[in-house]
Amino acid sequence: MTTQVDIPEFEKIRTGDIRAYEALFRKYYQALVNYGFGLLKDREEAEEMVQQVFVNVWNKREEIAIQSSVQAYLYRAVNNLCMNRIRHLKVKDAHRSEVEYTASRSYEHSAQVLISKELTKKIQASVGALPEKCREVFEMSRFEGLSYAEIAQTLGVSVKAVEKHMSKALKTLRQDLAEYLPLILLYLGQDWWKG
Repeated sequence: MTTQVDIPEFEKIRTGDIRAYEALFRKYYQALVNYGFGLLKDREEAEEMVQQVFVNVWNKREEIAIQSSVQAYLYRAVNNLCMNRIRHLKVKDAHRSEVEYTASRSYEHSAQVLISKELTKKIQASVGALPEKCREVFEMSRFEGLSYAEIAQTLGVSVKAVEKHMSKALKTLRQDLAEYLPLILLYLGQDWWKG
C-alpha cells in the first residue's frame, strides 16, 4: 500500500470529496479489519472499530493532521480504539466479577444470618424444654461460662450433681437437635457438646 500518494487523496477527502473517501474505505477496510481482529479476536468487534475509525475520519476530516501517511494514521487509529476496547472489557469483567462476588457474599451472609436465627430458635426451644435443674446447669455452663465447681457453689449442690444434670441436658439436646448437629458444630464448636 502506498503512503505519500494517499496524502493528496486525503486532501480531497478533507474538502468533502465522497468518492475519495469511498476509495480510501475500500482500499484499507479489509486490511484494517484483519488487523483489529488480530487484536480483539472478535471479527464483529474489529469491524465495529474500523467503521468507527472511518466515521471519525469523515466527521473530523478538516481537523485531522496526517504526519507520515494515511495508512499509518488509520492503523494507529484502529489500534487505539481496539486497545481502549480491550481496557474497557477488562474493567467491565473486573466489575462484573466484583458484583458477582459481592452478591455471592451478601447471599452467603444472608443465608448464614437466617440459619443462625433458626438455629438459635431451635436451641432456645430445646433448652427451654429441659427440666428446670438441667436447664439451669446447662445455661450457667454454656451461656455464662461457669465451671462445674462454680455452678455447684452457686446452686449449693455437689459437683457430681452438676455433672449429672449436665450429662442429662446434653443427652436430651443431642436427641432434640440431632438434625442440626453439623450446624451447631459449625457455629458453636465441638466444645459445646462436651460434658
